[in-house]
Amino acid sequence: MSNTPLKFALITGANSGIGLHLAKSLFASGNFSSIVLACRDEKKANLAIEEIKKSVKDVKELTTNLNYLQLDLSSKTSVEQFVKNFCQVCPRNCLNLLVNNAGIMGHPYQLDLSSKTSVEQFVKNFCQVCPRNCLNLLVNNAGIMGHPYQLSPDGVELHYATNHLGHFLLTNLLLKNQMFERFARILILTSSLFERFSVLLNVEELQSPTPLYSPNDYYSVSKYANFLHAVGLAKQFKEDSVEIKVVSISPGFVRGTQLGRQTNYFLRTLATPLIWFFSKNLDQGISTLLHCINSPYSELESGKLYKNCMVKELPGLEFTMHELVSNELFDMAEK
Repeated sequence: MSNTPLKFALITGANSGIGLHLAKSLFASGNFSSIVLACRDEKKANLAIEEIKKSVKDVKELTTNLNYLQLDLSSKTSVEQFVKNFCQVCPRNCLNLLVNNAGIMGHPYQLDLSSKTSVEQFVKNFCQVCPRNCLNLLVNNAGIMGHPYQLSPDGVELHYATNHLGHFLLTNLLLKNQMFERFARILILTSSLFERFSVLLNVEELQSPTPLYSPNDYYSVSKYANFLHAVGLAKQFKEDSVEIKVVSISPGFVRGTQLGRQTNYFLRTLATPLIWFFSKNLDQGISTLLHCINSPYSELESGKLYKNCMVKELPGLEFTMHELVSNELFDMAEK
């Protein structure tokens, strides 16, 4: 647990899989005054809220508010609008934990990470209903994998727009509007698959009208960008003496996440026995997330990659090189 009581948590992609399971765990802990689920689909989000409440036996004894806000992370406009709304009603420095993974307030707002417009609208709505400096935890969890080639509403390859650019914009807008509390934590979900394709694509490649790589390659590129986002933010926070810690987390191969929903149904059916044998269940899948949430703030190593509840070293990949590449990533993303 951090040195200050946890208050507000924001989780993207929280209506299913790892995001939903983490939301259940945080809700049951009673350590948060409010948990915000940022999702694209209002119906699924409301069903998730009911499922979260039903998962706790003595729900009436909890004072934690469960809130849903709509956000399309593939749309730059949506991200900006979301942050704008969020900042209008929340005090500065309220956000303590941000996990970039996806009582109701009465404001059904959606989040589509592939849409700049959706992200902007989501933040605008979020700021209207939450006090500034209230956010203790941000979990950037939402993502897609294996999606057929498609450009986002803003003309960027969909994996990169949803998995990285939407979360990059969301996090930056929340920081700009001073929504994070001192000693807040930002958790960015990545994947060890990025080690097989650790490259950055240029703007022309990301906006190509036809695919230049396979869906899995685009996914790996987006996950490498997630890792570099954490590296770059940690460096920035250190230089500016900002007391917020950010880490990237590789949860491993977790079943029940719907991440492979774009995979051919026949192949998924054939692979099911192997998936159950080699994969983690959801409890195991969120274990590293909970480790980074509950560890003493002073022990969390900002900028590092965590896997299996410990820092994962990357043999052959120099950390200083990642810091240099992260500068390039930030320059491109901010454009």
